[in-house]
Amino acid sequence: MIKRVIIYHHFDPDNIIDDHVVYLLNAAKNFQCDIVFGSNSALTEKELSDKIRPLTNDITLRVNKGYDFASWKQMLLEHGREYFNAYDEVIVANSTMYGPLFPFEEIFARMGEIKCDFWAPTKHSAAYGIPEHVQPYFLVVRKNLLNSDAFWEYWKSIKEDYTDIWDAIWHGEIRLSYDFCQAGFTYATYADLRDYREIRDVGHHEPFVLNAASYLIETQRLPFVKVKAFYVAPTRPYSSQQFIFRALDATDSPYPRGLIKRHQMRTSPLSWSKNIDGTLLITRGEQESESASTSLKIGVFAHLFYLEKLDLLISYLANIPFPFDLNVTTPAEKIKTRLEQTLKRRLGNLRELDIRIVENRGRDIAPWITEFRDKHLSYDLGLKLHVKQHSQQPDVFSHMWNKYLFESMLDSDQSVREIVAAFEADERLGILFPTYPPFYNMMFPQGYYGTAEDQEYRLEAFRRLSINPPAESTQPIFSAGGMQWYRPKALSALFTSDITNEDFPPEPFPTSSTFGHGLERAIPYIAQVAGYSYRLSMPLRVLKDGFQMYEDRIMSAYVSDNAGAAVVTPTIKQSIRILIRALYRSYCARLPGVAALTKGFAERTKKIVLREG
Repeated sequence: MIKRVIIYHHFDPDNIIDDHVVYLLNAAKNFQCDIVFGSNSALTEKELSDKIRPLTNDITLRVNKGYDFASWKQMLLEHGREYFNAYDEVIVANSTMYGPLFPFEEIFARMGEIKCDFWAPTKHSAAYGIPEHVQPYFLVVRKNLLNSDAFWEYWKSIKEDYTDIWDAIWHGEIRLSYDFCQAGFTYATYADLRDYREIRDVGHHEPFVLNAASYLIETQRLPFVKVKAFYVAPTRPYSSQQFIFRALDATDSPYPRGLIKRHQMRTSPLSWSKNIDGTLLITRGEQESESASTSLKIGVFAHLFYLEKLDLLISYLANIPFPFDLNVTTPAEKIKTRLEQTLKRRLGNLRELDIRIVENRGRDIAPWITEFRDKHLSYDLGLKLHVKQHSQQPDVFSHMWNKYLFESMLDSDQSVREIVAAFEADERLGILFPTYPPFYNMMFPQGYYGTAEDQEYRLEAFRRLSINPPAESTQPIFSAGGMQWYRPKALSALFTSDITNEDFPPEPFPTSSTFGHGLERAIPYIAQVAGYSYRLSMPLRVLKDGFQMYEDRIMSAYVSDNAGAAVVTPTIKQSIRILIRALYRSYCARLPGVAALTKGFAERTKKIVLREG
C-alpha cells in the first residue's frame, strides 16, 4: 500500500475555510492520506475546530506573505526530511482549485501506470516567453525525487517574502520544473496536451488549464478545475462557467456543483455567474395551477408619479396570485385619493394597503428605502415597482421600457408562481430582476454600464454601507429599470442604513451621474455580501424576440457591395455613411433638444439614414 501525505496550503481573504477545501481534504483522508494543513489567513479557533481539526491536528498558521510556495516551504522544512522519508508520495496542493472532480482512486490508478518522478494535472507549454513547466496547484512527488538533495535544496532556495505574484511564479512554479529536470528527474501530466495548438480567435490558448477547462474535463476527465477558470471575459467564449458545469454533467462527475457556485458567489464578481445555467429564470407562463399558495409573506412597494399610468400598474399587479400587501409612495394627494378609490376594488388578492405622501425627491429609489424602513423586514419577499416615463424620449420608448420590465416581473399569474417558487426552492436566493432589455442593448449598449460618475457613486454607496464586495471585472450586474423581487433580509444593510432623501438631488432629476444611479447599481452586491445569490428573469417569448433581434443585428453588420454580394469590410464610402448614421442616432438620443435646434444638420443626416436604411 502506497503511503501518502498531502501538504495543503490555504488562503482566503475573508478568513474562511470554504466548503470546497473541506471536501478535498475529506477526500484525501478517505484515500488514506495524512494531512499537513497550513494557512496564510487569520483563522479563528472555531473555524479550525469545526472544519480542520476533525481531519488533522497538524496545522501551521502564518502571516500572509510569500504566497503558497513560502507556505509549502515552511511546512516541508519544519517537518524535515526524515519525517517525509516515511512516505512514498508527497502531494503539494493549494486552495486555488475545486476537486477532486473524480475519485482519487481513479486518478492515482491512471497515473500509477506512468513512469515519472513527479506529476501534475496540467502543464503550461512554452509560450509567450514562458518555459514549459508543470502547474503545481496539485503536485505529486514520488519517493525517488523526495529523497534527493535536489528536492530539498530547491525548497531551501524559495524566498519567504515574495510580494509580487509573478516573482512567486517565476522563482517558484516555473523554476520547480527546470531545477528538477536539470537534476535528471522526469515529469508527466494527467492531461495529455502534446497536440494542443492555440486557436486564439475562439479563446483556445494558454493557459489551457483555464481557457480549455471544460474541454479537458469532458475529453480527458481533468481531475481538478482552477478557481480562475470561472472568470468571464469576451475572449473566452467557449470555456466559461456554464460550459464547465455542462462538462461535469456530461462526465457524471460526483463533485457537488453547489460548492463551486457558493464559493464563486462569495468571492467572485457577480458578472462571472451571469451565464451559468440556472441564473436566468425563463418564465413560460403556459400552465395555470388550480391553487396558488405560498408560506412567504409578500410585500409590494410601488412608487407612482404618473397618474395616467395607474391602469398599467394595476393590470400587472392583478397577476399576483397570492395574498400581498401593497405599500405605495406618491408625491400627490390626488393620486392617493384615486388609489384608495381604485386599488382594493380591482385587486382581489390585496390584503393591506398603505399609501404615503412623500417629497418628490429621489424618484422611486429614495422613498423605497427611506419611507418604509418600519415595514421592509417584516416581509419574507418584497417586490419593488414603479412606472417609468422619459420626458426626453418619445412615448414609444417609455411604453417599451414599461412593457418589458413588467413582463419580466409580473407577466402572468403563472410566471409569478414560477418566480415565487424560485425563492421558496433556494433560501439563499436574495434578489431577482430583469436582464437588460435586448431592444435597448441594440440601440445603446453603453447605457447599461452608465457613466464613469455612476460607477464612482456605486463605490460611494459601498462605502456608505460599509461593504466591500469583490471588484467587478466587467460591467456591473444590476436591475436596469430599478424593479426587482427580493428577500428583504438580503438587503437589510440598505434598509437599516443612514441614507436619507437629502442624498438625492432635487428635481429636475438628472438622467445619470447621481448617487441614485450609483446606488441602483450597488443593490445586487449588497445581497452578495450578505451571503445571497441573484437570478435574472425574462419571459420565454421575450427571449425568442431578443434572439431574433440579435441575429438580425449581427447579419446587418455584413454590408453589400454594388453587385449584392456580402462583404465583411465596407468601402470607405460605406464606412462614412455608417458613421454618420451612428452619429445621428446617438446625437438625437442624447441631445434631443439640441438636435431640434440644429435641424439642418439633422435633416441632411436623416436623408442619409433613410436612404441607407
